Amino acid sequence: MSWLPHIARRIETTLAAGVLVGIGVVGMGSVVSTAPSFAATSAANCTFNGVSGIGPITSVAGCSQIAVSCSGLPADTLILVVQASPLGGLLPLAQQPYEADTSHTASATTNGNGTYSTTFTVRQSNSATDPFTPSDANATCPPTQAQVNAGLVDCALGVAGLDETIYGEMNIQYANQPTPMAPSLAVSPSSFASGDTVSVSDAPGATGNWWGEGLTYGAVTIPASDITVGGVAASSSTVSVSAPTYTEGGTLVPPALSGTFTVPAGWSSGSASINLTEPNAAVGSLATISATSPVTISGGSTVATPVGQVGAVVVALLVAVGAVVFARRRH
Repeated sequence: MSWLPHIARRIETTLAAGVLVGIGVVGMGSVVSTAPSFAATSAANCTFNGVSGIGPITSVAGCSQIAVSCSGLPADTLILVVQASPLGGLLPLAQQPYEADTSHTASATTNGNGTYSTTFTVRQSNSATDPFTPSDANATCPPTQAQVNAGLVDCALGVAGLDETIYGEMNIQYANQPTPMAPSLAVSPSSFASGDTVSVSDAPGATGNWWGEGLTYGAVTIPASDITVGGVAASSSTVSVSAPTYTEGGTLVPPALSGTFTVPAGWSSGSASINLTEPNAAVGSLATISATSPVTISGGSTVATPVGQVGAVVVALLVAVGAVVFARRRH
């Protein structure tokens, strides 16, 4: 979760200036001028509502509370819990804190044994009582429909010290967050024969996106085995899905489908379909997504002519990373 060190540094700077903006920590006098100094410990272990790893915790209600419990931390040290939007994973490190709510953190000091526990109130955008208020107005929790369509499905909680050491992280999915819309498939040329090279792309005007492993924030390659024509795998493929991009305070550019495949041999006349599936091998993908274009095959000439494009999304597993959202970006 690469945004945590930068958020910790920002909060540290605020504390050093003696301005306790929204942190509400009792008895912090010893840490206002100097952040504690300690090294990362492999013994650190944090759970969120009893869940370890990076989750996600699903069906989270906005403004609900999550119990955070850690062990193996440095003794007598201030620890913070912060919430962030998935947009942070698309930004340069220095800009990632703008996607987190640094004015609403949960803070506590570890005891002499290095254990830590606190309760974090999950923030929700537009809440009258517990709003999610990052600097970037485009950063929302839960994510918007456009963000979810682009594969940015999880907000995240992180546990960190003021020395920028990360001790734990958890991805969360809201009970009321949007469901990804179906992707689309456009094929060019409009007619082709066995052995031809065919280009694929998103259908013009489509709102759903390809993103099966979008949470890695990298391009995804679609192998020939995941493109079939009439149930027969393509002979070769250069098809890929680009990574989403974002500029702080600007526009989210969703992933895009592009590339070509080679039509397999062995056609017979009749009806068939082109099916393209984006793999979801990465831990944390929320859905397996695919789209189908029906085709007709001309007898004798082995020519297939697409007659339409149909997108389909199959929500196979409500699981996410992040980083997860940000988890993969930090490696």
